Amino acid sequence: ADAPPVDRLASNNFLFAPNIPTVARPTASVVKPGVAFSVGGYVKTPISKRFSVSAGLMYSQYNNIIQVGNRVDSSRLVNSGAQVSNVSRYYRGDQRSRFSNRYHFFEVPVQLHTQLNKSISTPILWNVGVSFLQMFASDALLFDSGTGVYYKDDSQYKNSQLAFSTGFSVGMFSRSKTPLWIGPSIKYHTTPLFNNHFVGKKHLASASLDVRLHVIKT
Repeated sequence: ADAPPVDRLASNNFLFAPNIPTVARPTASVVKPGVAFSVGGYVKTPISKRFSVSAGLMYSQYNNIIQVGNRVDSSRLVNSGAQVSNVSRYYRGDQRSRFSNRYHFFEVPVQLHTQLNKSISTPILWNVGVSFLQMFASDALLFDSGTGVYYKDDSQYKNSQLAFSTGFSVGMFSRSKTPLWIGPSIKYHTTPLFNNHFVGKKHLASASLDVRLHVIKT
């Protein structure tokens, strides 16, 4: 493992990597969207002929993709928010390999469903909702612009999140006891992902194809 550099520079408690003219300082990787999915159950209740509401409990995972360098299993000082922290391992910033940042949530979605047509066999719904989410795990990496490395720090995340969603769904097999609903939706987290302004006000967002199997209780 590589030993941490000795000739660090510091200014106002912020670390900087030495500025060597012949060596370009690493910059943060471009963040690319990854796969997101949710699985769970819900209860749906009609409140009129056109309107119904639903609430559920789900597990949701969000992913994005970055490029990082080799992992170094050695301690190093990094800029973690407004303070300097010592991490036990880090990744170089030279963008040699793909890394998936994963965010795991428990989610409680509440939705209002409005039927846009009068069809019984193929109803079309407009869905609008709000979700309350709690992050319980993540292996995501943060980039330190001062030292040019990636590191992990769970304390930098806002674990409690609020999100809004909208989309449409079409009912299939609506006359059966197990109708199927399928359609596109988008979701945006209004709560910033990070706790401090050093990382930036970044938000999670997703576009998905929702599939719901409705079991009618008789």
